[in-house]
Amino acid sequence: MLQSIRERAQGVIAWIIVGLITIPFALFGINEYLGGGSEAIVATVNGHDITEREFDIGYREFRQQLRERMGKEYRPDLLDEAALRREVLDSMIQNTLVAQRTRDFGLRIGDDLVRQTILGVPSFKVDGQFDQQAYERGVRRQGLTPAGFEEQVRQGIVSRQIGSAIRLSAFATPVEVERLVRLRLQERDLSYLVLPAGGFSGTVDVSAEEVRAHYEANPGAYMVPERIRAEYLELHAGDIVSKLDVDDATIAAYYENHRDEYMTAERRQASHILFALDSGAEAAEVEAAEAAEVEAAEAAARAALERIRAGESFAAVAGELSQDPASAEFGGDLGTFETGSFGDQAIDDALAAMTPGELSEPVRSGFGVHLFQLAAVHPPQGKSLEEAFDQVRMAYLRSEAERQFYEYADRLGNIAYDDPSTLLPAAEALGLEVRKSDWVTRDGGDGIFASPRLINTLFSDDVLNQGNNSEVIELEPEHVVVARVVEHQAAAVKPLDEVRAAIEAELQRSKASAKAGARVNELIAELRAGTGMLELAQREGLTLINQGFVDRGAPSLDPAILAQLFRMPKPGQEGQAVYASASLVGGDAALIALKGVREGTLEQAAELGGEQMLAMVLQRALGETYYQRMLENLRQQGDVSITARAPQP
Repeated sequence: MLQSIRERAQGVIAWIIVGLITIPFALFGINEYLGGGSEAIVATVNGHDITEREFDIGYREFRQQLRERMGKEYRPDLLDEAALRREVLDSMIQNTLVAQRTRDFGLRIGDDLVRQTILGVPSFKVDGQFDQQAYERGVRRQGLTPAGFEEQVRQGIVSRQIGSAIRLSAFATPVEVERLVRLRLQERDLSYLVLPAGGFSGTVDVSAEEVRAHYEANPGAYMVPERIRAEYLELHAGDIVSKLDVDDATIAAYYENHRDEYMTAERRQASHILFALDSGAEAAEVEAAEAAEVEAAEAAARAALERIRAGESFAAVAGELSQDPASAEFGGDLGTFETGSFGDQAIDDALAAMTPGELSEPVRSGFGVHLFQLAAVHPPQGKSLEEAFDQVRMAYLRSEAERQFYEYADRLGNIAYDDPSTLLPAAEALGLEVRKSDWVTRDGGDGIFASPRLINTLFSDDVLNQGNNSEVIELEPEHVVVARVVEHQAAAVKPLDEVRAAIEAELQRSKASAKAGARVNELIAELRAGTGMLELAQREGLTLINQGFVDRGAPSLDPAILAQLFRMPKPGQEGQAVYASASLVGGDAALIALKGVREGTLEQAAELGGEQMLAMVLQRALGETYYQRMLENLRQQGDVSITARAPQP
């Protein structure tokens, strides 16, 4: 088991990174989209269809998660798009299998946890607070009802809990931790030679028959992929902004309606002494209270007022007499608050009329009778309309553009559907430009053609073969496109004459590399027969590199040499080396000598984070292995079919 795990990841940090990437997609990345539909199918799992639209959404969410996790290190040009797309589909199939198994077990999740999970989704929040309209809009955008979405969330939580339960069932023993340290920190004594393949290039020939045979045996390597040219209409809220204009009066009205976004309200700081009536009765009850009780409270307030005017501290009197338990121990301090925010007209009016340092007459409110002392007035802060004019203008234009965008998007979809053979009516009605693409393959391209959903739609039967306009495709929020195919070329093998030179060069490199490898094996036989490695290197005109002891993460070594070095058996006798060959990326061949092995010890565990950290990492790795085996079993036992519309490996 340890060896299996070791081969899958090099180093503790690598394990942690792999763990982050291979954890099943976040709850709202894929699970929420499990559902049926009448669209094209990419896979069927025990009778449940995964539609092309669901796959597109899942893939887009995964790319977004990848971008967020990698931050500045995100390089889309280095990603294997085809492999990623297949990985997403495999994960969707796995998630479906797990969801089906949880239903078989009859597992359920309570409403409170579902509600709290939904409340925590960032895309459902506005200014940090859950927004019902944002929630309904987001759910509707995925073609779900709130009830259906909540059921998807419920099922997703159960599925995650099953995964957690299986992963947490693993444990690591001290013996396993010791073995891990011994393997991970093992060092090997290395010497090696590199035999350049280029030295054999002049000794190999490539015949015309070999070129043709290679060409006929590997047609897929010399294909011109299927490709199309498209026309499209692109609608973006940002483009609408540039076409809008607005007068000063409208900007002023927008500012007034959104004043709190540019200007804070006036704030006041005050203290009070409360003489409560009927333990803080409501205002209506105060009006009905006996006159004697009201008179007694007012008399007490006036007596306190005289003491303060005579020189006693307001805070001291408040601490002695105030019946407001929340503020009395702090000298009656009410803190800082927005003017008019108490919700009691008598209090709000009294405080609004006071100036800093002023002491009020007794004020009767719904809480009782008060004495107030105003400490300070903090005027409104922020930008006036004149100061924020450009900012307010742009905010209004964006708001208006968003409103118009959704109206235009609906019209765009309707017109393109009504006349599916052309984009011109929609372009004329909405003032949009019909744009044309360069050649685009099923792997996508730049700009809007990096969208998997757009590419899948363009190569769908309805658009590619039937010649219809596409539906309105959302590329990102407030950015949509409608497209059609105007030219199509089927995949074809390039003519032999076009690729002949490339095939000849490839075969020549391959033959030279094979000769270099064969020569290394001959040299290894000489070493085993007793020839010294230095003597052999000098005779062959090669450089002997005595690298010394290296660990598994040696950054300066060729990865092929390092991998082969740690696959080799240990030397049997002291001073007797073990030899092996390795093929390098450029075709060169390496002769590797392993002269000794130094095991890691528990005393070095601190280099990997300590024994406790290693036990935790190993436990997680074992738990993940158990979970993956469960997924493999579910897939083997299930009825899973993948259609031709699915991404191909």
